[in-house]
Amino acid sequence: SEAAARPAPAPAPAPRAAPPAAAGYVPVAMPAKPLRPATTDDDQVYPEPGDTVEHFAFGRCEVLKSDGDRLHVRAKDGRIKEIALEMLKVTTLPTPEGQTKNHYKLDRKL
Repeated sequence: SEAAARPAPAPAPAPRAAPPAAAGYVPVAMPAKPLRPATTDDDQVYPEPGDTVEHFAFGRCEVLKSDGDRLHVRAKDGRIKEIALEMLKVTTLPTPEGQTKNHYKLDRKL
């Protein structure tokens, strides 16, 4: 009696058939995604504490802390900002006269 009270299971959907091929159409695999050029850590420069950086948004800042991945800088207004170096292109600038520390420019990576 319990078997009669249960509803019958729904039939499984039929598998989809492949679409009919048009005359002369041959399916082609998607091309591989282009790879970005590999960069090595040898050509990367990292600002050190005490260095000066020119940030594209914050202007001239003093580096307070550097761990290779992130910088903590003091902006002109006195605020401390944390910046991820993986998002920036770091280039060396000539050191201004009278300074002994290095000077860098921080731009967006494209």
